[in-house]
Amino acid sequence: MSHRAAGELTALIEAYAAAWRSGETEALKAFWNTSANPVYLAEEADAVFTDWDQVEAYWAANRQQGFDVELNFRDPCFTDMGADLVLAVWRMDWRVGFPDKPAMAGDNRVAALCRRTGDGWRFAAWIEAPLAPITYMRKLYEARA
Repeated sequence: MSHRAAGELTALIEAYAAAWRSGETEALKAFWNTSANPVYLAEEADAVFTDWDQVEAYWAANRQQGFDVELNFRDPCFTDMGADLVLAVWRMDWRVGFPDKPAMAGDNRVAALCRRTGDGWRFAAWIEAPLAPITYMRKLYEARA
């Protein structure tokens, strides 16, 4: 994690995880570069969200359904992609509580494109990349052995 902006980017990632706990759309959107359309691919969504109405509807649906979301990010890596543009990749441990059924949890990988703006670093794209199901299942079985 020797990137020149590692501290700032790590702070962005950690603050975004904390904002997810609130579930507030405006709190989440504050971490994004809103001067351009986003690219957002959530692991559980079939579609790629490429405009703000779609992303905000996704966030609002999570809030309306009463989800209790907790994210923990670890092992970030950063690579320059151009002037004021960095690809950040990390592990994401997640837990989702539901009002009417047992909670679920797991881990995932995230790749996010971060752009330096006049307000500091902001997300421009977010892609969740889970392990292939067979690989994930193998790891679960190995962890229990």
